Amino acid sequence: MVQVYSGAKIWAPWNLQMDDFSCMDDDVDCYNAARVSIGKNAIVSRGASLCTATHDYTDPAFPSVTHPITIGDNAWIAARAFIFPGVTVGAAAVVGACSVVTRDVPPGAIVAGNPAKPIASRETGDDKTSQSL
Repeated sequence: MVQVYSGAKIWAPWNLQMDDFSCMDDDVDCYNAARVSIGKNAIVSRGASLCTATHDYTDPAFPSVTHPITIGDNAWIAARAFIFPGVTVGAAAVVGACSVVTRDVPPGAIVAGNPAKPIASRETGDDKTSQSL
């Protein structure tokens, strides 16, 4: 079972994969022109943006380009965070509120800021080992 709050905006439902017990809160903007995958027990909090599309600014025609987003098991995307196209947020990682994530987040990392930078780490799950940054 997954939980998608009624206020979440999902651009292309067929491009959204949510695993068991994952949650997408109100006011999430899921612009999934490419696949968005959300792992087991992962949370995308209120007002966060998952954006899989951009434009090729080097081409005069300015064409759209898309890249998938993957959010690992037990990860948390906090309120109003923005996840760029092509980003993977690893298992048990935490993205702080209002952060702008332009690069992959390793499993167990806690990142915050604009652009998001590692600030701490946490246990990554079943093996109860801590990831160091």
